[in-house]
Amino acid sequence: MSKKGATVWNKIAQEECKKTSKTFINTPNVKSALCSGIQWDVTMSFIDGKNDGKGNIFNVKEVNKNRHTNLLATSGQNEYDRVCNIYDLEGNCWEYVAEKSLKDINYQFVCRGGSYGNSAASHCFNNSGSEYDDNSFRFVLYLIK
Repeated sequence: MSKKGATVWNKIAQEECKKTSKTFINTPNVKSALCSGIQWDVTMSFIDGKNDGKGNIFNVKEVNKNRHTNLLATSGQNEYDRVCNIYDLEGNCWEYVAEKSLKDINYQFVCRGGSYGNSAASHCFNNSGSEYDDNSFRFVLYLIK
């Protein structure tokens, strides 16, 4: 479930994130998929400089300690980490995206955003693709005409 107050689905491997995202909705008019790295970048461009839920400027490249709770929370609990009605881009969990890195075959999967500990919303790093407490995912919907 993707809504405020829901339990965050964490401790999930990247391959399971991809599979779950792809099969969440699959109708002739709507398809779902794991958010891509390009889609994450476009979202960062869209929200950068907008006001967060407390009226402060949301800078996607700077860590704001108010957006980090230092522990996993239910979704949408931190108004400092809400921008354009999107929650948890900087705090709560890093998110696997449908992007791979060829730099190191042991760490070819990519995570975006920040965790409950730290990192800015635009943060990007390579990961093994394994299950971790502070990893989750976000999917996108495609409307087909």
